[in-house]
Amino acid sequence: MNVKFPRRQCLHLAAGAAALPVLSQIARAQNLMTAQPEFTDRHVTVNGLRLHYLDWGTAAEPPLILLHGIARHAHTFDHIVPAFTRDYRVIALDMRGHGDSAWSPEGAYLVEDHVKDLEAVIRELGLTRVTLWGNSTGGRVVQVYAGLHPDMVARLIVEDVGPERPQNIAESFANRVRREAGGWGSEDDLVKSAQDTGSAHA
Repeated sequence: MNVKFPRRQCLHLAAGAAALPVLSQIARAQNLMTAQPEFTDRHVTVNGLRLHYLDWGTAAEPPLILLHGIARHAHTFDHIVPAFTRDYRVIALDMRGHGDSAWSPEGAYLVEDHVKDLEAVIRELGLTRVTLWGNSTGGRVVQVYAGLHPDMVARLIVEDVGPERPQNIAESFANRVRREAGGWGSEDDLVKSAQDTGSAHA
């Protein structure tokens, strides 16, 4: 028995068939992203500060270091890490003053301070030819590191920041630390501070 479909329905069927390979790739990627690999909490002391990082993989795999932005932390990248653990040892660092890393007693949170930490972490862990992925302030940090140590960098990924950074933005976190050093006068002050921070980094 011959079944006839209207021309529009035929076009829809053809388009659906053409999209199947793409849809299957998306489905595979989604399955991979939902399968969260195990990580290890680790610490390394550099420049007088105990820094925390999340470690997926082994030293046998090429290193991929992830650096977050201001008011973020190492778990910022949890949703994308599964896509890379098959090919890389993934290291997500809590930058100084963030997450489970120590705070700087001097309030030193300029890009240059974070770059010195990254230099020391890479040196302490004995890493070479690293792939660096930085988001926002972390992107600025990896750019500067790559400029200073091009022979140490295999690949550079930067998002949400350009090569130039106004000084007032670079100093914003240090200024916030100084402003809040004495705590908050009330719960409302704390909530407002959190809201202001969220707006600044939205």
